[in-house]
Amino acid sequence: MTNQTENKASKKVSGYHGGSVDTVLSVDDVAKQAAQLAEDRPTVEHLDTLADGDDFISINGLLAGYGKMEILHGLDLRLGKGQSLCLIGPNGAGKSTILHSIYGFTNISGGHIRIAGQDVTNLTPNEKLKNAGIAYIL
Repeated sequence: MTNQTENKASKKVSGYHGGSVDTVLSVDDVAKQAAQLAEDRPTVEHLDTLADGDDFISINGLLAGYGKMEILHGLDLRLGKGQSLCLIGPNGAGKSTILHSIYGFTNISGGHIRIAGQDVTNLTPNEKLKNAGIAYIL
């Protein structure tokens, strides 16, 4: 081996695959936990109260995803004008999919998205910018 190859081989590998698994969940356990989370979610009435009864963004029963994969399953959300919202969750929880749905980058198979009372659910991203002032800027 060359010196460069020997140096690479002698270095300790760290990073991915170096940890241990403390908990293993079955598919049934995951389904039970998901059902429990669904039961504990805020009601639409509670969301309306949090938005002070003046929804600027209103999402009702949103079913959306990419291709044939549905990521959002009946999402309800309200945000009042001037309010801020922080979406927190693990990778794959649907945070970006919510935003992508608002901006028109997902396949929406059910539900409605309203901005300032205007239904923007089926508008293209260009139509959303032109007609509702909605844009996605990275």
